Amino acid sequence: MLGAVLVGLVLTRPVPFIALSTQARDALVLAENTASGQGSWPLVLPQRSVLTNARGNRLATMWTQNRVVRPSAGISPKLSAALIAVEDSRFYSHGAVDPRGVVRAGWTDLLHGSAAQGGSTLTQEYAKNLMLQVAMNNGDVAAQGAATAKDLGRKVDELELAQQLEAHLSKDQILAGYLNTVYFGHGAYGAQAAAQAYFARSAENLSLDQAALLAGIVQQPTAMDPYAHPQAATTRRNEVLDLMLRNGVITAAQAATARRAPIRLATSTPDQGCAAGPEPYFCDWAWRRLASDPRLGPTPDARSGMLAAGGLTITTTLEPTMQNRARTAVTAKVPTGDPSGVRAAVAVVQPGTGHVLAMAQDTRYGFGAGRTTMNYAVDQTDGGSQGFPAGSTFKAFTLAEALRQGMSPSTVIDAPASRARWSAQDFTGCGPVDVRGWRPTNAPGDPWGPMDLTTATALSVDTAYVALEGRVGICAVRRLAEQVGVHPAATGQHLADVPSFTLGPFPVSPLTMASAYATFAADGIYAPPTAILAISHGGQPLPAPHHSAATNPRQVLDPSVAHSVTEVLRQVVLHGTGTRADPGFLVAGKTGTTDANTATWFDGYTHDLAAAVWVGDPTGTTHPMQNIVVNNHYYRHVDGGTLAAPIFRHLATG
Repeated sequence: MLGAVLVGLVLTRPVPFIALSTQARDALVLAENTASGQGSWPLVLPQRSVLTNARGNRLATMWTQNRVVRPSAGISPKLSAALIAVEDSRFYSHGAVDPRGVVRAGWTDLLHGSAAQGGSTLTQEYAKNLMLQVAMNNGDVAAQGAATAKDLGRKVDELELAQQLEAHLSKDQILAGYLNTVYFGHGAYGAQAAAQAYFARSAENLSLDQAALLAGIVQQPTAMDPYAHPQAATTRRNEVLDLMLRNGVITAAQAATARRAPIRLATSTPDQGCAAGPEPYFCDWAWRRLASDPRLGPTPDARSGMLAAGGLTITTTLEPTMQNRARTAVTAKVPTGDPSGVRAAVAVVQPGTGHVLAMAQDTRYGFGAGRTTMNYAVDQTDGGSQGFPAGSTFKAFTLAEALRQGMSPSTVIDAPASRARWSAQDFTGCGPVDVRGWRPTNAPGDPWGPMDLTTATALSVDTAYVALEGRVGICAVRRLAEQVGVHPAATGQHLADVPSFTLGPFPVSPLTMASAYATFAADGIYAPPTAILAISHGGQPLPAPHHSAATNPRQVLDPSVAHSVTEVLRQVVLHGTGTRADPGFLVAGKTGTTDANTATWFDGYTHDLAAAVWVGDPTGTTHPMQNIVVNNHYYRHVDGGTLAAPIFRHLATG
């Protein structure tokens, strides 16, 4: 007990005599980094990260601690004065330790037999907060316990660090640092987060009564919670105002006016996470993609920590106007919660860049009846489903390969109505092909006989395309599809060399197909889909990540081949199965429909957007789209031109 008094008195000397512990040294660096706005994890304060759309509108906020670090100029002088009045009225006149407080605390120790407690200055409190924060940043549970232990060793470490803070930082920097670390309740760390949580305003704009309320909360955030205990919070606020008046920092008139002010709180505290934002499906996909961005750290854990605590501003590619159009287009044809069980999704990509401009589906995000967190537009590893069979949209890859091999849109192909038997010899360039039991036939009413490539595409004649695939080689078609990013949604692995390849048996995601079709719109340049435009920290942009050859835009088709593909796919919209997608200006695309009509597609593009629309049964079996009522309209059967094509037209025209 007497030792506590002696330690306190000795530590009032200007020259420290005890070496800092490792934790205290790190805490000093953390304080210096906070004052300078520099530093890197873990020697920086955790701050919330913000995800925005391409125009800067917030999509989500993420945090481990809800904090926005502000310099002195970004915090109201009223709050600083209120905090000093209630916590340490002699802050600007003493050093790291207030001798009066130490003697008072030591006398209490002698009387009651406790460890050194009480009499702490704001600098000491800041030191304690810093050491706890360092332990939390490092995930060191033992150090967290030591930083809050009520024993002599912890107190000595705190006092020594407090002296170092006074030696290295100005009083204003110490005060600002404290105001950025202290917990104000309701999940709010620091003045800025507290001002936003309680009053929905910035810390520099606090009124006198609001500043006094926040200063009063610090000592007992739960007991003084103005939401739960408004009377206790009001009483405490008025006590702070009395102390400010006694210290001469406000006038009697100002104090009286502030006492009369009713407590007006924000209607809700800030929510974090994609689920609380306006575009949860896109947000969740973008956040998952960020977990692989090398700018944010060398390992998944490091990247997760940086995302949740790094104070990042992440600007995504989402265009709000296009997103609204996509959502409206989808729900106009397949309303949210439609009793048919049919669902719809669309992904929109910018040709040449891979920027994902929109992502929408006709479901509500969340858990429970009528909600889902599954994003039908993306791969399973990105929070999506196992994908949906693409149907005849795969014919575009066979078409592109045929044109690349020198055929033309006028090349004639024989399209039998049916064929009793296909043999391995009908498919060249792939080695052994198992065709046992496979009997592709045309749909009822489809033309048959010799026809040119344009007609076969426009009318989506299956047997013509099976014959074409045999001529150009399954392997060649499969390689081209993989060059434009096509892969199974469930595995992300290679596609298989099967004779039905051109008829699209593989479950894929709309985002995959939109990115693939964007290649034709971009003169043969494939750009992998991306969600991120820029990442900044403290207002400074992080450097662009180093991409591998597999993630950079790359020329996979000669521009002349891409133009020829567009010429043919344009006829699908003008005269073929996709006429309901025609907006009255240049659009090219392809419909797709699977057996039993469980999945239907329209994948198309203009010069500035490519989109893949899927409409179908998300389970793949429960709701075949035959003799079905969707959005109060009866359909004998639904194919790619029935609902998916009009959704694309609505999207393209706005």
